[in-house]
Amino acid sequence: QLDRQWGTRGLEGQMWHTNGLYEFMRQLYRRVHMRGEVLYQWKSAHEAARWYRDTISHDPGHARPDAELVFALSPQDERVTMVLLEYDRGTTREYQYFRKFKAYLDYQQASGMTLPLLIVAPSEKAAQRMRHVLDELQGSLRIVLLLEADLLAEGLALVLHHFPP
Repeated sequence: QLDRQWGTRGLEGQMWHTNGLYEFMRQLYRRVHMRGEVLYQWKSAHEAARWYRDTISHDPGHARPDAELVFALSPQDERVTMVLLEYDRGTTREYQYFRKFKAYLDYQQASGMTLPLLIVAPSEKAAQRMRHVLDELQGSLRIVLLLEADLLAEGLALVLHHFPP
């Protein structure tokens, strides 16, 4: 038990999600390299988690993206960008999406930091479901929602187009 990785409970039930995320990242990494863009760091969900203490209840909480990416559009580019990545196929229940994005809002309130969040959806149906949840959420998150095919085709410049300096 002492060697068990944090956050792995229930991982086998999400293996299809993990495989989808890793397949997407494999393709993204290859295309980033082909375009001359630089992916400096890819952090796992465990490494990317943001812990906070709720401002009202003082209970601990966490916002847990699927990954964190640190990148630049070229090796000479002085603008290094960090985004938290949510990869989702639209199969999660809306209540679970709501809780996930509410945790980002709670983190922002507790920390005073706005997190840039990149949501990648493999299909328009998944993107629509995600948009519906985000429209219902009270608060402001810095989010860009992109289709997987668009991001792979156009590259990380597409992300920066939505997150200007």
